[in-house]
Amino acid sequence: MEKKVEQLLEKLKADGELAKKLFSQDTAEGAQAVLKEKGFDLSVDEITKLKDTITKELEKGAEGELSDDALENVAGGHSVNIDINW
Repeated sequence: MEKKVEQLLEKLKADGELAKKLFSQDTAEGAQAVLKEKGFDLSVDEITKLKDTITKELEKGAEGELSDDALENVAGGHSVNIDINW
């Protein structure tokens, strides 16, 4: 799963429209359908775990702690705002 997730994260960084479409889904099944359209075959369980990981990272950011990746994005001047509904 780790390699698939890394590939997905790279794709999401490069394709803001995909990120918006993915994170606007109300269910993991909806997110799964969007990902399948783009060639990513993740199970509902993998998508749920990914969502939980992203949510935890966002919560850390809200508490003032930045992950190394988030810090690199800030230092590079890159910003992406995404609402996660699923």
